[in-house]
Amino acid sequence: MSRFVIFSLLIIFLLGNFASKAQIDTGRYNVLRRQIVDGDTFSVVYLREVEKKGMKKKRSGDDEKRFAKLVRDVKRALPFAKLAAFRMQLIEQNLAQITDDDTKKAYLKKAYAGLNKQFEDQLKNLTIDQGKILVKLIYRETGKTTYHIIKEYQGGAKAFMWNNFGKIYGHNLKDEYDPAEEYEIEFIIKKLGFD
Repeated sequence: MSRFVIFSLLIIFLLGNFASKAQIDTGRYNVLRRQIVDGDTFSVVYLREVEKKGMKKKRSGDDEKRFAKLVRDVKRALPFAKLAAFRMQLIEQNLAQITDDDTKKAYLKKAYAGLNKQFEDQLKNLTIDQGKILVKLIYRETGKTTYHIIKEYQGGAKAFMWNNFGKIYGHNLKDEYDPAEEYEIEFIIKKLGFD
């Protein structure tokens, strides 16, 4: 050991003995007291709380492209899911006020035609991946699968037909949204401030 290291250790030891009853603030920790255990002197320190931030993993070029595409798809599908949840809530409120079954059917038929007219072209322009994300996000926003919603408003036969038609393109209208599995989508939604 060099003389400097030995001298430094000696200074620290001497200062430690003189300041053993005082609290020493070093910036990173506070020495509260000295404690003797089996003839050895230990410093009892208070460590300041540190917030640990995860190290960012470097993504490969392919992962970066995939994630950028996922961000674009979520940005495209999320407004439709939010609007679907809002419209469904309005429809539920209006249906609660209608007592006659025939009037309810007429109202649902009219509401479906209006929604179809307003959003059909936009929904047709979604990609297959955006459609898959939309199905999951509708579940996230409403708590019901798309299959259940179609079955509730248009009947089981139509829900069965649309589910089978969707399976041709890789969709499953019974898909649910699990934030643990879809952690990237959940991260994107929170980062965009849509939560």
